[in-house]
Parts: sequence; structure tokens; C-alpha cells
Amino acid sequence: MTQMRTGRPSHTTVVAYLALFVALSGTAIAASGKIGTSKLKKSAVTTNKIAGQAVTTNKLAKQAVTTERLADAAVTEPTLADDAVSKQKLQPQSVGSAKIEDLAVRTGKLEDNAVTSAKVGDGALSPTKIAQIVADVTYSPGTVMNNTCAVSGSIAVPALQSGDDVLVYPRDAGGGAGQWPSGFVLDAFGITGSSAVTVKICNLSGTDVNPGAVPFRVLGFR
Repeated sequence: MTQMRTGRPSHTTVVAYLALFVALSGTAIAASGKIGTSKLKKSAVTTNKIAGQAVTTNKLAKQAVTTERLADAAVTEPTLADDAVSKQKLQPQSVGSAKIEDLAVRTGKLEDNAVTSAKVGDGALSPTKIAQIVADVTYSPGTVMNNTCAVSGSIAVPALQSGDDVLVYPRDAGGGAGQWPSGFVLDAFGITGSSAVTVKICNLSGTDVNPGAVPFRVLGFR
């Protein structure tokens, strides 16, 4: 009878078994197509190892990209979806006047009662900002006796139309014939026809005066 030999395997045999084990392990990984997270060492996947567009939106966990993760100017205007930034997303005072383009805030963009008197700076609203018509006119009444009044027949106002509301007030055009006369007051004004106004001025100066061309400003509201 043949006797089986016993003893330690040879060095060649051990190497052969190890090679077979490694080969079979690699085959198993290749067959599964996956390398589990636990198989990766820390910092094993670097930026250079990630293919272009490999990390898509559905690969990102919720809240994975926080504000601190964004580089300065990383989110540009073309990157934002339409209506993506609502007013609830804006911090108080985050949009300063320098950030608003010319003519960006139109009447239709303002909420009711959004612009209060406290929001309007001193001298911010000129006559041309509050009236549709701003016209400078004059009235020459001739000599007006002391303590009497003169009424204009009709002063033409360009662009004034029937149905417009008007406001007439004295103005100082700057010396000479364009200066509002001392001692004279505007007593009344009204609309004459569709494109003219009437004014009544009174002389309280204590003497008869010919004031020359008395200047007025007419505001028309449509």
C-alpha cells in the first residue's frame, strides 16, 4: 500500500495558493462592479479622481452644499432659475440702492402704501415728479390800485386739457420783471376753458403799483 506523505507545504505551493486567492477576490469585486464605502481609505477619492459632471444633483444629499461651501461669486445670474430668489429669501437690507438697475423698480412693482412720506427724502419730489404738466406763465395786469385786485382774462397753459386739476402758485423767476411784486398776494385761481387758467392778484402794498409781468407756476394733474 502506498503511504501518503505528510508535512508542511512547500514555499511554491503557498505562493500559488495566495495568487489564486488574490485572483479570485479581484474577480469577485469586478463581478459585483462596486467598491463599498468601507473599502475606501480616507482621502482616497480626490478631486482629480472625479470625472467631469460625475457628481450630479441627485447625488448630493440635502443641505450638502451650504453657504460656507460656496466660493465668492460662485452663483452667477445665469445659474439661478427664474423666480428662484423670492423676497422671503432676501435678508433685510441686502439689496441696496447700488444693486438696483435704473428703471428696475416700476409702479407695478410697488405694493400698496409701500412708499410712505418717511421713505421720501427732503426735496426728492420735484414738480415734474408729481404733476403731468408743469408750466411757467406770467400775467401783466397793468397798474393795480392799492387795496384792489386784478383778474386775468385767461392765461394759456400748453398741454392743459379739459378735466385736468390745476395748482397755481407764485414763483420768483429771479429779479427784474420776473420777480413776484412785494405787497401783492395771489387771492384765487381757476380753470378757463380747456387749456387756460385765470388768476386773481391783490395789491396790499399801500400804494398803486404796476408790477409788470407777474410770474406763476401751473401744475396740471390728469
